[in-house]
Amino acid sequence: MDILYIILGVTAGLIIGWFLGNFFEKNKLKKAKEYAEKIFNDAKVKAQEIERKADLDGKELLYKLRIDFEKQNAVKKDEVF
Repeated sequence: MDILYIILGVTAGLIIGWFLGNFFEKNKLKKAKEYAEKIFNDAKVKAQEIERKADLDGKELLYKLRIDFEKQNAVKKDEVF
């Protein structure tokens, strides 16, 4: 009878251990996925910020070049007339 209790105890321990191990692995995988999503979302936000800054810098440069062109054009018009 003692051997039966030992076998049942070991079997129950193995089953419980398997379920706990499986649970912790799924939890670990879930946390890894959440971390990967966070990294991806942070990178996406940073890329959008860089894109906005580049767009703004380009518009600023275009504006400065246009102003410079208009000044030069006005000077040349004055020289012609």
